[in-house]
Amino acid sequence: MAPIRGIFSLQRAALVQRQRERLGVGFRLFSTQAASNAGTPQPPPPPEKTHFGGLKDEDRIFTNLYGLHEPFLKGAMKRGGWYRTKDLVLKGSDWIVNEVKKSGLQGRGGAGFLSALKFMPKTTDGRPSYLVVNADESEPGTCKDREIMRHDPHKLLEGCLIAGVGMRASAAYIYIRGGYVNE
Repeated sequence: MAPIRGIFSLQRAALVQRQRERLGVGFRLFSTQAASNAGTPQPPPPPEKTHFGGLKDEDRIFTNLYGLHEPFLKGAMKRGGWYRTKDLVLKGSDWIVNEVKKSGLQGRGGAGFLSALKFMPKTTDGRPSYLVVNADESEPGTCKDREIMRHDPHKLLEGCLIAGVGMRASAAYIYIRGGYVNE
C-alpha cells in the first residue's frame, strides 16, 4: 500500500493524499476523550474566529498550505504573492534590516533566532556574500516547512529575494534534500 501523508497540526482540518491522488479534506468530528467518555461521539463546538495580535484569518501569510490552489507564479500572484515586493527591494538594504529589527521577526526553528541578526550585512573583505537557506528539516518528525515549499514556494522565493537584498547577498542557495523529490 502506498504511504499516506496528512497535515494534522495546522488548524482543525487535514488534507490526506496517497501519492499524487487527493483523497479529500477531512475535519475532526470528535475528540478521542469525548468518544471514550460517552456512548455516542459528539461534535466539538464550532471553532471561534481567531486572530493573533493584529492578524485575522484573512491576513494569513501562507495562502495555499493545503495545496488547493495553483502553486506556480500566476497562482501565487492571484493570492497576493509578489505584491509590492519591488517596492520593498527598492527601499534598500538598510531599510529592510531596520524593518526586520523593529518587527522582532524570529526564525521558524526551535531556537527562535532573531532574523535581523542574520539579515545584517557583515563586514567584508570584498568577497561576495551568499544567502544560504537550509530547507532540510532533518530532525525526526519535522515537516513544518515541507508543505509550504511544496504548495506555496513563492513565499520562500520572495523571502529569499528580500533577505538577500537586506544582507547584500550576490546569490542565494536553497538546500533541499533529495528525499523531497521522491515523495
